Amino acid sequence: MRRIRLAAFVWPALTLGGCAPSGPVPAIENVQVLNGGSEISRTKNFTTRQGTSVRAGFAYAENPDCSEIPGATGRVVSPPSGGEVTIERGLDFPEYPPGSPRENCNMKKGFGLVTTYRPRPDFVGADHFSFEIFLPGGKAYHNDVNVTVE
Repeated sequence: MRRIRLAAFVWPALTLGGCAPSGPVPAIENVQVLNGGSEISRTKNFTTRQGTSVRAGFAYAENPDCSEIPGATGRVVSPPSGGEVTIERGLDFPEYPPGSPRENCNMKKGFGLVTTYRPRPDFVGADHFSFEIFLPGGKAYHNDVNVTVE
């Protein structure tokens, strides 16, 4: 299922990956390709337990030899009311689809931007935030995230 979901976001030189291998997995909806493919807008929906962080995204850009293409940036556009969002440099496995020239990069962790939502310990209910990721080469990803904390 994950590879099908991510195949829609693969670009010749740059990719925005999905969730980490563990933890809640989002339902991705309302995907829109804008400005000739240079922008992606999408909605992600998560459900998590009280006090449990959610990885809302892992953005990475790699060359075919799996070396990082530096320069990815991110920003929180609207913060959540029931927790906090961070966008930090980190390591994770990329998720290139079968047949991609970067498919072999899936075997080792690479650097990228990890977006994490942390609900307040006492928070239960619906929350919302949005963030943007900008990759080298001009790709922009706009993410609206709905989180249900149970």
